[in-house]
Order: sequence, then structure tokens, then C-alpha cells
Amino acid sequence: MNTLPFWRRWESHNVAVEYQCREGYCGSCRTRLVAGQVDWIAEPLAFIQPGEILPCCCRAKGDIEIEM
Repeated sequence: MNTLPFWRRWESHNVAVEYQCREGYCGSCRTRLVAGQVDWIAEPLAFIQPGEILPCCCRAKGDIEIEM
């Protein structure tokens, strides 16, 4: 299993990621999880709706699909 949060993987592939804190406080990286599951590295403090994730503080549990 990959231990890196999404934003680090995306940046390593030159994908622009909207962020502020990178720790789950601000919610600016909030995105919708379309399919699959994630593991939370840290429980987010920013409010998220069901079906939303904060890529700064989670990682994929297998294949996932997100809305960008």
C-alpha cells in the first residue's frame, strides 16, 4: 500500500493541486471521491460532506476515481 498522501503523489507527477495547509485544517483541497475507498492518515479538521475527501490527509485503498 502506498503511504504517501495524494497531494505528494500528484505533485511528483506535476499535477497542480489546490491547497493551503496540507494538514486537513482548511479544506481547500476538498474533492469528491467517485469510486473506491481511502485510508485517513490524519482525521481531517475541515468539514467535509459524505463522499468528499481531503487529499492532503488520506491515501488510496486500492484503485479510486476522484472528481478534479
